[in-house]
Amino acid sequence: MAKALVNDGWCVSVIMAGLQNEHIRVNVSGEHFVDVYFLRFVGLQSVCLFRGWKRLIKKLKPDIIQVHDLETWMSFRVVRYSYRHRIPCVLIQGACPTEMSLNKRFFKKIFDSIFGKYVLKHVNAVGCKTPTASAYLNEIYPCETWTTPIGLDEQKFAGEVCRDWVAELHLEDKKVLLYVGRLNNYGRKPMFLVDLLRQLPSDYCLVMAGEGILRDDILCRASEYGISDRVHLIGTISQKHLPALYRAAHVFLLPSTYEIYGMVMLEAMYFGVPVISTASAGAKVIIQQDVTGYILDTFDTSLWAEKIVDINEKVQKSMGADARQYIQKNLTWSGTAKKFEELYRLVTHRL
Repeated sequence: MAKALVNDGWCVSVIMAGLQNEHIRVNVSGEHFVDVYFLRFVGLQSVCLFRGWKRLIKKLKPDIIQVHDLETWMSFRVVRYSYRHRIPCVLIQGACPTEMSLNKRFFKKIFDSIFGKYVLKHVNAVGCKTPTASAYLNEIYPCETWTTPIGLDEQKFAGEVCRDWVAELHLEDKKVLLYVGRLNNYGRKPMFLVDLLRQLPSDYCLVMAGEGILRDDILCRASEYGISDRVHLIGTISQKHLPALYRAAHVFLLPSTYEIYGMVMLEAMYFGVPVISTASAGAKVIIQQDVTGYILDTFDTSLWAEKIVDINEKVQKSMGADARQYIQKNLTWSGTAKKFEELYRLVTHRL
């Protein structure tokens, strides 16, 4: 996003947590760059505090400050600082937490009732990655929100490597079902895909790119079902090898109970692959139902298998072409950055 904003004439500095204080400049094009500042922090995860952040903000003298996600202590501190110093501030919300322990739920309720409400009352504007995130914020405190979707950075695939995954994995005459992501139970359900493959004809195979604690369990279940030869675990793949992998896929699958957005869906569609996913926050924004893929409300393997079989070669090409066109037109950073710019101009116009 920062690169896209710089290309549109904005001056952007990014402040992030780091193991030590560090300042680097990321070149965008010519004399245009993004300043990235890493600050040492104290605390853990959402309750951490960056050391020296006030001094840095005073030094940078920003015209607009942007904070991310309501649930962090730094968001509250920065919004309070910007309000007291009359610096326009926008909140960008992506997360909409649902599954959590009783203790975390209690802590969150206290945090939201005090600090969350303060942020929503005093921030100048709120952008949300998805309508689900907007609904989540309005449960805490009624507020007006604008849609600021995440975009795909096309440049990260500039150095792609031409790799023949079909020949390498011996997938000739096979229909490749692809999953890219962690092999664990934190939201996503990779084990479900093994159960699903069992329901499909033998010309379908499953390729899973990623690592996680479920790797051995996946192999074990595939062996129990007698489909080990149809399940290919290829480990973590670098960005330069992903384009060829996406292009080898017939359908991309993302079964998940919780997905803030789902960049892998954007990537798959960008390379012309239809997507089938559960009704997560990101899927509702990214997938056009029955046009670029399917959003399913259940983990019923029979229903998923039916939808997969429905995507024959002709449908796959049509859906894939529509998916690529949709992402190129609506969800690359060159386009989605405009939404952020509109939000910034709205804030400055109001003051």
